[in-house]
Amino acid sequence: MSHPSKKVFHRIYRRFVHIDELLAPLIKAMWKAGIHTCECCQEVDYGGFWPNREGKAWIGIEDFKYFGVLTNIVLKADPDDVLTQRTSIYTIPDTMDFVSEGWLTEISPEFFMMHSGEEVLGYSVDWYFPQEDIPILTKRLNEFTGGRWVELNEK
Repeated sequence: MSHPSKKVFHRIYRRFVHIDELLAPLIKAMWKAGIHTCECCQEVDYGGFWPNREGKAWIGIEDFKYFGVLTNIVLKADPDDVLTQRTSIYTIPDTMDFVSEGWLTEISPEFFMMHSGEEVLGYSVDWYFPQEDIPILTKRLNEFTGGRWVELNEK
């Protein structure tokens, strides 16, 4: 499905990329927080094949560690917090799917090419979430970074 997009400069790849309009502020906030993304869509449509994903926003996150960074920034230790309520996570038997009332997270093993040319095994994350979470996610990430770029310790 094609959505209106914004042209955004990617600091690491040093080029402009097109990001769906609704997700552009969130993706930029994620990048500033040091969270690497690879793909996104503001409203997925799989033709009814996966109904628990339909109509949700989706972001591909390069490695599981970045999803951990994201959740540590945006979730609060408050059971009444709207985002925390969306992440009552349980797993689907015989799969690696983590499901919540509002979020769905898929973890997939993938080989990544390092700058050195070496291939390493990592785990990418496909994160599906309601569009109405975009403003609060963006706000919490921006509060965390204060508008500055954060460099994550890769060790």
